[in-house]
Amino acid sequence: MNKIFSFTIMFFSAISFYSMATASDSSFSQAGGADKSIEDFFAQQHAAVTRVVVIYNDILSRLENKETPPLDAYREATHISRDFMQNFHEKMEEKYIFSRFRKPSREYDIVQVLIRQHRAGHKIVNGMLALSKQQNPDPDKLADSIRSFIQIYSPHKDAEDEFILPAFHLALSTENYKETWEELKKEKLKKFDDNFKELGNSVEKIEKSLEISTAK
Repeated sequence: MNKIFSFTIMFFSAISFYSMATASDSSFSQAGGADKSIEDFFAQQHAAVTRVVVIYNDILSRLENKETPPLDAYREATHISRDFMQNFHEKMEEKYIFSRFRKPSREYDIVQVLIRQHRAGHKIVNGMLALSKQQNPDPDKLADSIRSFIQIYSPHKDAEDEFILPAFHLALSTENYKETWEELKKEKLKKFDDNFKELGNSVEKIEKSLEISTAK
């Protein structure tokens, strides 16, 4: 795990241009939002990821200040991390986006790192889920788990937005792009409503419980 963290930091320090976004993101409003393209589809999801990271940062700050751990918020955010981020979002990326980069290139190298991060992220969230089931988990372990999560997922999202999604669009013909877009819409409707409204409401509920500002 430490090797993946070290490689992540070295690799993405050269390509990550974004700082952490604020709790609110215009592409993923509290009401959900509507996606009209593959880029919108993943932009909405990345905005949700950003908001989950903001939630975890808030919880981490409280832990570092020796406040009572907000276990319900930690638990709910972790379930979103597994059910949405890993069981849906990452699967869609690997099946429809990453699979397009099979020849040696900058994007191929980045994708290999992203896939390793997905695997490492699953191990981290497994540990977080185990902690969330405890009545009185060790605050230091909670804090460490959040730091590990943020260390992976903050640069991860930036690399996808900056390099992989633009290159993906260029790699597809108009017809292939339309076909892929239709498949992604079908995949979404198997698990979520048409505009991720329910997901947005779940994230907003946690934000409100922590009194995180979500100014639109």
